Amino acid sequence: VAEHTLALILALQRQIYTSATAVKNNNWNARLSYTGNEIRGKTLGILGLGNIGKMVAKLADAFGMTIQYCNRSPQEVPYTKVDFDELLASSDIISLHLPIVPDTRHLINAEALQKMKPTALLINTARGAIIDEAALAQALQNETIGGFAADVLAQEPPALDNPLLQLPNTLITPHTASLTATTFNQMCVSTVQNVVDLLAGKAIDERCVFNRKEL
Repeated sequence: VAEHTLALILALQRQIYTSATAVKNNNWNARLSYTGNEIRGKTLGILGLGNIGKMVAKLADAFGMTIQYCNRSPQEVPYTKVDFDELLASSDIISLHLPIVPDTRHLINAEALQKMKPTALLINTARGAIIDEAALAQALQNETIGGFAADVLAQEPPALDNPLLQLPNTLITPHTASLTATTFNQMCVSTVQNVVDLLAGKAIDERCVFNRKEL
């Protein structure tokens, strides 16, 4: 998921999808329209610094980005903790890594979007309902923010008339961030190992248990 997040950031910032599509449509000269920008030197604001958020920070740090985060509790990381409003106002790119709870549903609403830089990019690989999508579509159309990339939406699959699918400054993937050959292999190995350990009376890896009661 962290790698996918960085891929979305790079693809959106460098306009890779639009320029690659232009080449496939025999429009090589479109390169003059899709100059993109660098992520080196940009400020990445991470909302939610759990396991995935920390890995995103580590990867982005390697690209030369400045990392700041907003989290309920301080973390032992070499990054700056800021409050929600400051993160919105000062980040060039904002990446969401929060669960869905009452406090996070539509956390990114019209008011929050207004506080972001007009060139800012918003990335969501967490949960679609964190964002008020109607407000987001309006902000993108009005160029209140610069762009949006996501692997999740509030409704999946989305309705065909969802404006986020039609706007030129959006990039949506079909909830595939965690779907890799490596992930599937690790899940299978961990599941089998859990069964072996359980039968042997050993402690199991709780991260691989979907329903503890079934054990």
